[in-house]
Amino acid sequence: MLKRKLVQCLREGDLPSYRVVLNAQAVLCRGLPIDPIADLVPGFDSSQHESDEGSLRVAQFLFQNGFAQVSEYDAMGWSPMCYAALNGDPALVKALLERRANPSDETKKGQPLLAVSKQISALALAAMFRNNDAVKLLLAANSDLHPRRSSVPLCLASFGNNAVPWGRDEP
Repeated sequence: MLKRKLVQCLREGDLPSYRVVLNAQAVLCRGLPIDPIADLVPGFDSSQHESDEGSLRVAQFLFQNGFAQVSEYDAMGWSPMCYAALNGDPALVKALLERRANPSDETKKGQPLLAVSKQISALALAAMFRNNDAVKLLLAANSDLHPRRSSVPLCLASFGNNAVPWGRDEP
């Protein structure tokens, strides 16, 4: 069913919805014996990219999500870091941070598929969807814990029923 939705979004040119479904797989399938759908967009050539694992991971993520740069925003106002926070893969978040992605990135528009409003930080997204390893990495990178314009990550963690203790002083 997920693959069918992803293919439908691609056929219709609805890249923001495609990106949400692609990166929400870990959340949607948490606890299920299902491997995430990867490499749906053909044509990625790993030999054209740097050989270290982080660079390759970021290049593949950007390719599969239709981005060219880590600092880019799509039509829905989401950056690769916002989608990575939704995805929750700590190695991906770390690799994006190493390539100077902004740990305090915020969505510029809401996303109805996730019932998420605009100006939600990557940290808040990770907290809301219980991606706690990503939360810890974003906190270690000095993501803004108390953004002025957006929802406070701790509030969204409570909306996601995420009661795991995490903070800047955690190991």
